[in-house]
Amino acid sequence: MNRIIFLSPLFLLLSSLTVAQQGAPGDSARIVILSGRVGPVISEDEREKYHVLAQFEGFREAVVLQFPDSSYAVRVTLVFAGELRDTLIRFSGATIVMMAEKIEHFEELERGNYVIGSHPPTLTYDSGGVSVPRGLVPRGVTGPIVSEPSRREARPQPAGGTRSSRFVLPSPYGAEPLPLARISGLHMPRYYPCVAFAFGIRSYAPDFSGLASATGSVPRMDISPIIQVLPEVLLTEEIGIQADAGISPGDKCYFSAISLVLYAHPFGDPGWRPFIEGGYVWTSMGGDLGGIDFTAGGGGLRLGAGIEFLLGSTAGIVLDVCYDHLAKKSSFFSDWMNQGEPAAPVSLDLSSIQFGIRLKFQ
Repeated sequence: MNRIIFLSPLFLLLSSLTVAQQGAPGDSARIVILSGRVGPVISEDEREKYHVLAQFEGFREAVVLQFPDSSYAVRVTLVFAGELRDTLIRFSGATIVMMAEKIEHFEELERGNYVIGSHPPTLTYDSGGVSVPRGLVPRGVTGPIVSEPSRREARPQPAGGTRSSRFVLPSPYGAEPLPLARISGLHMPRYYPCVAFAFGIRSYAPDFSGLASATGSVPRMDISPIIQVLPEVLLTEEIGIQADAGISPGDKCYFSAISLVLYAHPFGDPGWRPFIEGGYVWTSMGGDLGGIDFTAGGGGLRLGAGIEFLLGSTAGIVLDVCYDHLAKKSSFFSDWMNQGEPAAPVSLDLSSIQFGIRLKFQ
């Protein structure tokens, strides 16, 4: 029995490795950089600027690949029926070099001072790679590589528009675009709406000075930090609806809020997203201050701003500052042990500037 228990993890490990080898993706293709002007991913703006790959409708981005047999193809991401679809198109090596030459000498071509073929560029390769199905990579090629023609599959013509099409490479998967793996360092655009989830901590410092008339001095409470949980529904890339639930690990203090969050993209790096937020907040707190038990609570408005820094394709760190404006609470305090003294006016201001940090997943 001891031997079985000891060997079971080893058996499971070997089984998982066997399954992984059987289900491994196909040969690895190198990512080709046509020019330092575009890098490994050709964007919509670069495509328009250099007039390349203009035949694709709904173009989002493209990556040039070279297979182990030295043949070339372009992986094109298209917006198809409101969704992103990947398609792989074969190109000859001469066409790829011509495309790179056009980008590298674009201004000279525009002025008419350059002839294609005069100074063909040397292609470079990105350090990343992409997996492709084995059925796509030809075996035993000894002669020159002939580009495999793609076929154009027509879609029904929309009313009042022109006939559009998508390019599909014949493959074991039929007419559907090839299911390629993600490229290292390339983050595909998200589908919206989607759900995000975050947790973190936030400071909180209400004004207890209005209780000094009852306690003899300004009391202090162990409130910060507030532990937060924040689910969020992202309607688009720029708009989100965020809920906030928080509790202090020390004295009794609870938070809840719902806010509209507006994101912006003013920087060149898409990993940085500043935002502003506004919404309704409600809080409740209570405890013992110098022998005086109290409770207070109420609702108000929250306004804030911050910045989100993406750590990868699914996680990010969020820094924010906000101001919660809640109505000031006033009352009178009477010491039941000394009924002769008049009641002292007391107040509590729950409004506060808050600073927060959280880890976000989406």
